[in-house]
Amino acid sequence: MARRSKQPVPLHGVPNDFPATIHVLDRFSESDLEVWKKRSRELDDLHDALYHGLEGERLRRRDQLIDALNSKPAPAFEFHSWARMVQYRYSSDPLSAAGSVRSIGGRFNIGNDCDESGAAVIFPALYIGDSHETAFRECYQSSSEKMKATGLSAAEMSLRKSDTTVRIHGRIERVFDVRNIENLRPVAKILAKFTVPDELVRLAKVLRLGKPESLLIRTPSRLQTNLQDVNWRAWPVQFGLPSPSQRFGLMLKWAGYEGVLFRSSKQPGSTCLAIFPGNICSDRSFVELQDDFPPSVAHSRMDISTAQTLCGWEYVREKDRCS
Repeated sequence: MARRSKQPVPLHGVPNDFPATIHVLDRFSESDLEVWKKRSRELDDLHDALYHGLEGERLRRRDQLIDALNSKPAPAFEFHSWARMVQYRYSSDPLSAAGSVRSIGGRFNIGNDCDESGAAVIFPALYIGDSHETAFRECYQSSSEKMKATGLSAAEMSLRKSDTTVRIHGRIERVFDVRNIENLRPVAKILAKFTVPDELVRLAKVLRLGKPESLLIRTPSRLQTNLQDVNWRAWPVQFGLPSPSQRFGLMLKWAGYEGVLFRSSKQPGSTCLAIFPGNICSDRSFVELQDDFPPSVAHSRMDISTAQTLCGWEYVREKDRCS
């Protein structure tokens, strides 16, 4: 009897004539796609309601929020041998905050591409870390654990070629510290008074998210968690809207703060500082390169006389600039 040829074992759930060399990751129908599209639109609407739907409340209570932010002492913050990382092509201007307005912005500032509706005002921030490692992790937005899992370097993941790290020292006169939850209690007290928009009530019911009030920030701990959220970029990248931390940064700017201290989300135990150059108004505030620098560096010090030059306003349309 002739031996029958050995046939490949068919994949589970795949017709027998489907090539065995192709591995199916998932199977779905056109109706599944329609459901997913609908849910995606509803999630977009949900974030619109959380942003645009609450904007009236934020504006109506703006003075209350500013008073709350200013109700706690804001001591000066001095730092030595901290680090800032920039792409090599910008190494002649390491203290410029222009990069923070060119794209979506940073954790506590709003960039040109942050708000697709065009409603948000733009303002810069200069970001520094307490060490080279902290600046590196924050710059590449990657933790060491994540890099180990991928097998790639941070530079390979971000498609960046080379960078420059500079050591800096300085003093910022008025700094808000979000690491201290006591500083957030007065603000949370005002946020707890916000009225839930009708559209948010409807969407919470449709998406089965429970009580719509739970979607709002009403407690100091919830506020602190949102301000230091690892995935803050999801708001501007996925939904085209400023994140809660970016809106908080705008309130800090309105309140006259020159900077904000926060925990690094990529380097546990480390600290970062976002400086608002447009708000520097004290002649005691400065950020300065700590080591010798090449002649090509135009500004080795940011202070009250150079801060406006280092804001990067030339990359922002005048009507979009935060006043």
